[in-house]
Amino acid sequence: MNNKLLDTHFLEQELYKLIQTDISYFEFIQNGSLDGIWYWDLEKPENIWMSPRFWETLGYNPADMKHLTSEWQDIIFEDDLKIATENFHKHLENSNHPYDQIVRYQHKDGSTVWVRCRGIAIKDEVGNPIRMLGAHNDLTAVITLQQELAQKDNMRLLNQKLLKKSTDEIRVYDHIYYSMKSKTIRHNDEVIQLTDQEISLLELFIKNKNTLLSISDIEYLLNSNKYLSNNAVSLIISRLRKKLPLVNIKSVYGQGYMFLAD
Repeated sequence: MNNKLLDTHFLEQELYKLIQTDISYFEFIQNGSLDGIWYWDLEKPENIWMSPRFWETLGYNPADMKHLTSEWQDIIFEDDLKIATENFHKHLENSNHPYDQIVRYQHKDGSTVWVRCRGIAIKDEVGNPIRMLGAHNDLTAVITLQQELAQKDNMRLLNQKLLKKSTDEIRVYDHIYYSMKSKTIRHNDEVIQLTDQEISLLELFIKNKNTLLSISDIEYLLNSNKYLSNNAVSLIISRLRKKLPLVNIKSVYGQGYMFLAD
């Protein structure tokens, strides 16, 4: 340690000495950059010292808390405890594996506190881990902001999707929309399956809404190269009416059909 200090900057050496001679400087570092430190007896794992700042972060009175592992294990989220435990054992087996994870604790008021928990094993002269020194950083404000920004971003993407859909679709009736691009019609969020002939007829009616179309007009506009009988047109219209009961296709007997729309 002394050889290491000789190689460090003189101000760093001075700071080490200040911390050793006056605990107030250590308290300043702890309170100014950390939200609690902890020191764990791995030989008697039930014993752990948690600094008062950690308990205050979670809304507890430090004087009411015991220096036992059960105190913090009872309020950490179960899934996060599993992750922390796995990293703990991996770190003890291999010091190069970092004990560093973000975990969630339940605040005394029931809210969630996000904490970055880091630690380093302290070993005896033969390499057996005997203590664990750790630090906590409260990340709740940062993660809450990230979640709010992510939610806003999701809303923005949803609005863009809805806008794209609205510009691509034609409103037929309330809650019924037709997409000229994808050739699909939907009622609310349900897509109604139509045949090619039904789609062609629907498009014809949409383009000529509130206009009387004779049978011969429909036959020609549907397929100018192929004759459709009156019965064939009637059958297609009948299928459309069945699949889309809200679509008002009026029969004008002896003359043709009219698609009534707003």
